[in-house]
Amino acid sequence: MIPWPYHTFGQPTQPPLVCLHGFMGSGADWLPIVPDWNCYGLMPDLPGHGANFMINLDEPLDFARLTTEFIAWLDGLGLAKIDLLGYSMGGRLALHVAVTHPQRIKRLILESANPGLTDPTARHARAQWDDEQAALLTEMELADFLEQWYNLPLFQSLHRQPARLLALKQQRQQHEPRFLAKIIRDLSPGCQPPLWSKLADLPMPVLLVAGELDSKYVELLMTMQAQIPQAKLVILPQSGHNVHYEQPALFGQVVRSWLIQL
Repeated sequence: MIPWPYHTFGQPTQPPLVCLHGFMGSGADWLPIVPDWNCYGLMPDLPGHGANFMINLDEPLDFARLTTEFIAWLDGLGLAKIDLLGYSMGGRLALHVAVTHPQRIKRLILESANPGLTDPTARHARAQWDDEQAALLTEMELADFLEQWYNLPLFQSLHRQPARLLALKQQRQQHEPRFLAKIIRDLSPGCQPPLWSKLADLPMPVLLVAGELDSKYVELLMTMQAQIPQAKLVILPQSGHNVHYEQPALFGQVVRSWLIQL
C-alpha cells in the first residue's frame, strides 16, 4: 500500500473532512482555508505530490487503485464515514470514491471536477495530449514547464493576480518532474472511466463549486447538478478553475455555510 502523508487541522473529536488537492498541488494547499470550517481537516498529499513519493514509477496507477488505497488509508485512521472535498484531479478521485463506496461519504464537495469524457475521439485526444505533457515534464526545466502550463486557457484567470500566480508557481517547483509526468499520464481524463452514468445513484448531499470565469466547468457542473439527486451548484464570481486559490475567503464561506446548513 502507498503511505499517504497528510496535514491536519482541528481536533479529532470534530467531524472529519478530507480535502484532496489538484494536479501539482499538495495537502498544504488547504491549510489557509479549513480553519473556519469547524471540522477535523485531513489533507493528504496524493501520490507523486508533496511528500508522497513512495510509488513505483514503472507500476501502473489508475483511479481504481487510488480509490482502494484511499479507503485503506481511512481504515487505518479509524474513519468510518467522512465529508469529502476534491478539487480538479482530487475531485475526480473524490467522485470515484463516492460512487464506489457511498456508505463511507456523508457529504461530497466537488470543485471544478469532471466526471470524465464519454466520446472515444475526445478520450483519445486527451490521453495523447497528456502523454505529450508528460514528455515535456521530463525534457524541460520544471520552471519552464510551469510557465507554459499556467498560460493554458484554463488558468488565464490566475493572471489577474500576478503576485499570487508567482507564489503558486514557486510552490509547484518543489515537485519532482518524473512523478508529475507519471501522474498526468496515468491519471489522464482520457484514460479514466467516465462516471456520468453513476451520478444519479449518489445518495449523499453534493455541493458543486465552479468559478464564473471557467465557462467550461460552469457548463459541466450545471449538467452534473441536473443528474445528482441532492446537488447544489454555486458559481463564484471573479474566479476561474482554481476557485479556492483565487477566492479563498469566499470559497471558505460557501463551504462552511453549506456544511452548517446540513
